Amino acid sequence: MNQIRIRPGWCWLGLPALLMGIGGAGKPPRDGVSAVAATTEIPTPAPPEVPPFPRFGLNGGLMPPPRGEEPQVTENLAGLGTVGTIGLRHLGTADVYWMARNPEPGVWDWAATDEAFEATPHPRIGELFAQANLPYAFSGEISQRQMRETAQREGVDAMRRRARANAVNLDDPAQREHCEEYVRTVVARYKDRIHYWEIGNEALGEPTILAVHQAAYGWIKEEDPTAQVLMSGMAGTRAGVFDRRLEILDGLLAQGMGAYFDIANYHDYDDPAGMAERYDRFAAVLAKHGLDKPIWVTETGSSSEATRHHPDASPAQQSRDVVRRLVIPAARGAQVVLWHNFRYTQRSTSFFGNNLVSRRTGTKPAWSTFVLLVDQLGGYETAAPIPMEGIQLYKFTFAGGKKPVYVAWSDSPATVDLTGELGPTTTVQRIVEQGSATPAPEDLPAARLTIDTSPVFLTAP
Repeated sequence: MNQIRIRPGWCWLGLPALLMGIGGAGKPPRDGVSAVAATTEIPTPAPPEVPPFPRFGLNGGLMPPPRGEEPQVTENLAGLGTVGTIGLRHLGTADVYWMARNPEPGVWDWAATDEAFEATPHPRIGELFAQANLPYAFSGEISQRQMRETAQREGVDAMRRRARANAVNLDDPAQREHCEEYVRTVVARYKDRIHYWEIGNEALGEPTILAVHQAAYGWIKEEDPTAQVLMSGMAGTRAGVFDRRLEILDGLLAQGMGAYFDIANYHDYDDPAGMAERYDRFAAVLAKHGLDKPIWVTETGSSSEATRHHPDASPAQQSRDVVRRLVIPAARGAQVVLWHNFRYTQRSTSFFGNNLVSRRTGTKPAWSTFVLLVDQLGGYETAAPIPMEGIQLYKFTFAGGKKPVYVAWSDSPATVDLTGELGPTTTVQRIVEQGSATPAPEDLPAARLTIDTSPVFLTAP
């Protein structure tokens, strides 16, 4: 295993030390240099711009198979070479989780994370602490493998309970020191590759979340002032969870947490038809506290497998939902929307079947539709709904002369006239609902277009 052991006494060189030791206050002027010259203010160069994160992306879902062996990171990420530029998050065993990268004090294991960077160039969010909650890595009561195995055997809720029982406590000096060392070391190592960091996943309900947000935000910014920090993703697996977490977020913002993140983000797995309304409710809570921050939807998804959690699921419906779930929040104002997930979902969880690539069947129709959507809409400049009776219609515009792309679907078949938007003829690109082959585009009269439950991409020839 690629481990590095750091000696005790690890420290960081802060700004006061720099001022004292590099020609600043408290150091006598050098021979031949006047005190005035020694203290002359030197203009600070503007920090480099943070590369924009791609509009669409995936949660990786790189968890070990049920048999327990470690996943092959390069093999699992290989399929991402067929898709355009996307963002990645939640890479499982290849992410920067505390217990995985720093399994014991002074020991660091970078192998899986480094391998993931070699396997794919896609930008990513560094998800700090853990795949759930804010567990203390050195409690002795929990490990990365135990969290994975608990999720596989007993479900995600059981894993969360175990993590919550071992939550990091920054009032404990030793835990605070270990936590600071972990955050600073990870950010310093990857700051040239990771420009976006998330403070825990779905951890707003943790009693220590405010203290952790405040401390981690400062540590990240001191290591990389240009870094952008995401709040811990707000859970939204179903209506009741979304409502309760929204109340918790409201309370945390009232206590000042809004000063300790740059990007707000939430998760939305409920009915796609309500996604616009839920976006508005989330944005309203931010506005209530005077916050004007970018909003990302870092998890959304639907299953292809009919189970008790989603009895009406099917591969075709999942393919339609890829478009609905990514387009609706984007057109409402979400800067980034990520599908959950790429590979591996446990049967014991409500996310079972959300993956776009299956170990049993290979790529699903929804994967081909996701690739198509990124090709059609990736890098858009503006997105907005277009009011149209009988259908859902959205317009995406682009810089650089690319023609606008419209996305349309309807709850029931409807014939519409879109000549006002598209001219006399439109190129219709249908999604993939069976197999993996993308249908050939068709040029059809815009005056009588039939739109149904299967979304289409429309452009002027």
